[in-house]
Amino acid sequence: MAVPKITGMLARRVTRDILSAFTVATVTSGYYWYFVHLPYIGRLKFEESEAAELRKLKPYLYGYPSPPKPESWPPYPAFPA
Repeated sequence: MAVPKITGMLARRVTRDILSAFTVATVTSGYYWYFVHLPYIGRLKFEESEAAELRKLKPYLYGYPSPPKPESWPPYPAFPA
């Protein structure tokens, strides 16, 4: 009579252990994804966009050669007409 009771208790304990392990793994992976991974990727994308702008300006950071002039340069006529 004791064997079925022990077997049932073992099955319930194994089921509970497996379900709790899956629950804890799901919760921790969700926490990692939303509070660690996504903010890190967002920072990388932001820093990459800033780095791309700096790479465009890098040859001009020390004043040589001069940066290109805009299309509307000079803002006034160079010689009076």
